[in-house]
Amino acid sequence: MTREIDLVVGAGGKVGAALAGALRRQGATVVTTGRAGSVASDVTFDLDKPDYAILPENVARAYICAAMPGADACAADPEKAFRVNVTTPVELTRRLAARGAFVVNISSTQIFDGNRPAVSPGTQHSPYSEYGRHKSALEERLRTLPGTPGAIVRISKILSPNDPGILSKWRDELAQGRAVSAFRDRAMSPVSLRQAVDALVAVAYGRWSGVSQVSASDEISYLDAALAVARIARANPELVRSVSADDAVGTVPPRHAGLDCDATETRLGWRFARSVQVVKEALGAEQ
Repeated sequence: MTREIDLVVGAGGKVGAALAGALRRQGATVVTTGRAGSVASDVTFDLDKPDYAILPENVARAYICAAMPGADACAADPEKAFRVNVTTPVELTRRLAARGAFVVNISSTQIFDGNRPAVSPGTQHSPYSEYGRHKSALEERLRTLPGTPGAIVRISKILSPNDPGILSKWRDELAQGRAVSAFRDRAMSPVSLRQAVDALVAVAYGRWSGVSQVSASDEISYLDAALAVARIARANPELVRSVSADDAVGTVPPRHAGLDCDATETRLGWRFARSVQVVKEALGAEQ
């Protein structure tokens, strides 16, 4: 009997690589895809120039993790970015679902403008970035596909020890006695890579159609996050300077970043960690 396959599209990225590893540790038969030259993939599949014929048979579950998220990349080649973020994932979902696979597409908090905290799954989209507009278009097109092709999992900022984001810069600066600035009026609601992957696997194996939301169980201001980093680095908290995003030059984070994850947590049977716990885990201060 041929074993069912878990297909991870975009295994060269942070989420795809962690997801493939977690599935293999659980005993799943995993096939990974990546662009040409990717050492992390079993099959070459480019979302910009897709060759659907090379996809394996017997795919039971598929996870589309590949994307072009950067604002600069989207601006430099908007047509390519739209193909990678929208057109190909929709067509890939349609083809795989027609063959019986349950397909999980990853979406983003950037489909919302961040003016409200704990946004519910059914809230009208109000994207604030080009990437957010792409994810909004992806969600809308997926909803028009016939049948129940799979799920959408919206995920907030993901942090991990290998990719702690701005936290590592703050820690290094503070450890050397240098001051850092952090917004008191902008929030983050990060989720650990570990919990994000656990949620994706649960959604796929539970065949939970519709939208699932994944973020920390609370929000924390950038200022409070920086103060938490100062404690971890055993640095003087007075080195953390409170600033307002209203006075900043250039792009600033949204005012709010959290999602209403009550329905997801009920299905999972466990809660997502609080923001401070995610910060600690990302910096190796809590396991």
